[in-house]
Amino acid sequence: MKFCWNCGFENEENARFCEECGKDLTLETIDRVEERASEDTTQTLVIKAPRKSLSRNQKRGLLAVGIVVAMMFGIYSYGKHYFGYDQQVARIVETIKTKDPEQWSKIMISNDPSYKVTAKSLKKMTDYYKIDAQKENFSALVQSFTSRMYDEVDFSIVQEGKSWFVYDRYVLELKPVYLTIETPQEDVVVEVDGKKEGEESVSITKVGPLTPGNYEIKGTLNDVSTEQVIDLTRFNNIDFEQNSHVTLDLHKLHFMVLSNVEGAEVMVDDKPVAIIKDSVAEVKDVVWHEGLTVRVQKTFDKETMQSIDYEIGASEFVAENYEEGSYYSGMELAVEDVRNDYEASSFLSNFYSEVSNHTNELYTFDEKEKEQFASYFTDGTANLEYQDFMNFITEVRSNKDKRYVNGNPEVESFTLVAKDTYEVQYLIEYRTVFKDYSKDTIEQVFRYKKVTIKYNQETGQFEIVDLGGKENFETIDNGDAV
Repeated sequence: MKFCWNCGFENEENARFCEECGKDLTLETIDRVEERASEDTTQTLVIKAPRKSLSRNQKRGLLAVGIVVAMMFGIYSYGKHYFGYDQQVARIVETIKTKDPEQWSKIMISNDPSYKVTAKSLKKMTDYYKIDAQKENFSALVQSFTSRMYDEVDFSIVQEGKSWFVYDRYVLELKPVYLTIETPQEDVVVEVDGKKEGEESVSITKVGPLTPGNYEIKGTLNDVSTEQVIDLTRFNNIDFEQNSHVTLDLHKLHFMVLSNVEGAEVMVDDKPVAIIKDSVAEVKDVVWHEGLTVRVQKTFDKETMQSIDYEIGASEFVAENYEEGSYYSGMELAVEDVRNDYEASSFLSNFYSEVSNHTNELYTFDEKEKEQFASYFTDGTANLEYQDFMNFITEVRSNKDKRYVNGNPEVESFTLVAKDTYEVQYLIEYRTVFKDYSKDTIEQVFRYKKVTIKYNQETGQFEIVDLGGKENFETIDNGDAV
């Protein structure tokens, strides 16, 4: 078939003219052959066209481009290394080691927008890690960054922005701390590091954001304060959560103090609040705080005798729970090595029993007995009171009418006046028995108002110092016959 390029009609292969439009089919064939030949010639000429050589400027341009490309590749490679994660962490660690708040502030941000990172604010934390007690902890903290184990710390490494518009930039992100302070009583003034926080009428005060570190918490009520220092850091601190919630309990106390020292002062936190009278004192309207201590003490000239310090716990002696006479509403604070009136009574009873025996001529009273009797007095035989009693004993023994004199003492008061030294007031009943049984016994009663006795720690017994003189001697009954 022969295709007509003019109208598109398909003619017989041997047709010379198109049966449809009459176009000369032989001319069309020649034109197509020439056109193809022309195209082949053109393609051959393009392929064989000669290449022009580069000019000097072109060569310089290409060289410059190559240098720039090489430099950019080198800079990129250097930046990739310098701003690599490990390299940045290494520089951060070195900055941390300085413990310099100014340097820290350059590499640190906060995850709390309300916390402003400054050298001044970070000083609380750098000072914390400068104390000797935190040296080991600080070394562990630094090591935690190199080992990438820093989940429970106060700052962590995070990606923040770009360096040179290409490389990830890493910094320390600080996690501020927050403090909740509860005050069960009204009108408590709350201070954190000397700065008043919250309102006195509010029972719960929230403070923060704060820089991790040590904080001094103080509560004051009626001029009484309670203070405590808390550690508000997270790293290696199992008490962090507990320390973040502080209770300043300043409730009032009411209790009785029993003591063996008459006239002693009851001291609360080294301040006198009551006096022991008849072995007891009442203490009330004292505000409790952590570490509050109570003791009794009495000072003689330059010497002070005192009990141990008793520290009152948070749940002890609460004023609302006070019950008069209750065991749980009182404490006993005894001063060591203080004797009691029972011991004094026993001593005087033994003493007057010796006197009675020695006045009876039926009993021997030789040098051995005299030496034993002298042990009841300080300075022994040199004591004037000893000599007076010796005269009394001698007079009775030599009296032709008297058989003996029996003495029966009764202690009325017993007071500590110095270490191991006491004043005793007592009645002494003398019963004079005569040799003549038909003669009635004479009973006399006297009072010694200021007898000084001293306890000898070595021998473990009292000794008579003096009987107080005539001015402290009183006749109660001068001898009515029984």
